[in-house]
Amino acid sequence: MGKDYDAVIIGAGPGGYAAGIKCARNGLKTAVIERDKPGGTCLNYGCIPSKALLGSAEFIIKARHAHLMGLDVSFGEPNWGKIQSRKDAIVKSFTSGVEGLLRSNGAELIRDDAVAEGRGSVRLNNSGELLTCKNIILASGSEPKEIPSIPFDGEKVISSKEALSLSEIPKSLVIIGGGVIGCEMGCLYAALGCKTTIIEALPRLLPREDDWMGRLLEKEFRKINLKALTDVKVSSADTSGDLCRLNLSSGEVLESEKVLVAVGRSPVISEETAEALSLEFNGGEVVIDEKMRTSAEGVYALGDLAGKTYLAHGAYLEAEILADILAGKDGKIKDYRLVPRAVYSFPEAAGVGLSEKEAQERGIDYSVTKSGFLANGRSLAHNQTAGEVRVIKNNADGRIIGVSMVGESATEMISSARLIMGTNEKAGEVSFPHPTVSEVLKEAWMGAYGESIHLPPKR
Repeated sequence: MGKDYDAVIIGAGPGGYAAGIKCARNGLKTAVIERDKPGGTCLNYGCIPSKALLGSAEFIIKARHAHLMGLDVSFGEPNWGKIQSRKDAIVKSFTSGVEGLLRSNGAELIRDDAVAEGRGSVRLNNSGELLTCKNIILASGSEPKEIPSIPFDGEKVISSKEALSLSEIPKSLVIIGGGVIGCEMGCLYAALGCKTTIIEALPRLLPREDDWMGRLLEKEFRKINLKALTDVKVSSADTSGDLCRLNLSSGEVLESEKVLVAVGRSPVISEETAEALSLEFNGGEVVIDEKMRTSAEGVYALGDLAGKTYLAHGAYLEAEILADILAGKDGKIKDYRLVPRAVYSFPEAAGVGLSEKEAQERGIDYSVTKSGFLANGRSLAHNQTAGEVRVIKNNADGRIIGVSMVGESATEMISSARLIMGTNEKAGEVSFPHPTVSEVLKEAWMGAYGESIHLPPKR
């Protein structure tokens, strides 16, 4: 006879471990099963290691521009070994922290592979032990999508996972995909001195955001020697030689040492689990409702497996709400568009709420106010003047329904923008410290109501 739990969670990524901690805090007997490393893709192969590397790359760019700040700085080659060691140490500290948090909160971490055999029944593949439970939470995450004609080989054609742990900086890199991962990895390797090109099949970078954001990023990327080719597809590829040779739909031919395929991610779930539970799928994603319930009674799914946001903080949100639901409290996901979206490129980009295109598609009578970083005192003082903030207001009721931004500290400011979503409060009554970069958000917010003293009056 196996152990009995209130909740068994398959996967210890952001959604899985957060659900484990919160379920245990809510008094539920909880087990979290992980076949790889605690923290999932985010902590080990995604968010944390990529931002650690981008942090080093940002210093490189600032050093190169130090003369604009009145500083004479001599700059040598980046020490890739030390940069990687720093990244690895940061990752290790976080994964160790996750284990400690689960343990200290009373959740059991089980290192094994698992299959849900049916309602209330989870089998550990390696030990053969059977766990019984009242609720199963599927949080097995996602993996990089592969292009069938250009399969991953881990050497020349790589995914984002390999891109974070290369043994040396390549001399040239082509990135297929101009979304979040493509833009971030492009900025990283361009800053390191690698000849880097992004290829995006759609007409702009960040195709899920408003047009202006992708166009502005493409312009700014040129300043760090990052080239972007949009509205272009890879027709064929030859990776048999020393260099990868890519034939593009534009007729251009690119050669590079490595090719990074960054065309998105696909949910991961074992076929045995999917069949045993008779789960409903939409594409490769498990279908859930606003309470994270799947088509199988007593079975829930969250994070990348459900594919609502493909964001770690989106999974955190789902996990906390679901843990309360399982403890008998009321809760549901109100609107996934209220989960902020962040891109840690140079410059940064972020958004929350509706885009202008979505507002148009919904037939909303809206207006847009813009505020630029060039007119911001802190941005000028730090020589970070590229970009702007745009605020979208519903003209029918005066509520803020969307905010988008490209520029310094955008990924930090977007959380403040989330707090003004749905409000029609007078921005002039909210004080922002001066001088701060966040004042760019305030000006756009005030401008939406014609109250800004620094933006031209609305006509």
